[in-house]
Amino acid sequence: MTPSDTSPAMAAKQLELLRAASPARRAGLALRLSAALVHASRQTLARLHPELDDQGVRLLWAEHHYGRALAERVRQHLATRR
Repeated sequence: MTPSDTSPAMAAKQLELLRAASPARRAGLALRLSAALVHASRQTLARLHPELDDQGVRLLWAEHHYGRALAERVRQHLATRR
């Protein structure tokens, strides 16, 4: 799938470079992209829920991605640590 803002020639070049990269390089790229997406989604949640502090945003993010039950268990665990 070619991004709409990338020319076919440039998309082909990007794919060529990605295929030529070492497994370690590809893994590093994937990890950085994943971290950037997590950060962006947490920023969006923080904007949508200004009443939440950083921990609240992280717990809401966990709820969205891992389910309410797990997020609630983490909330309870954190409450006992205080």
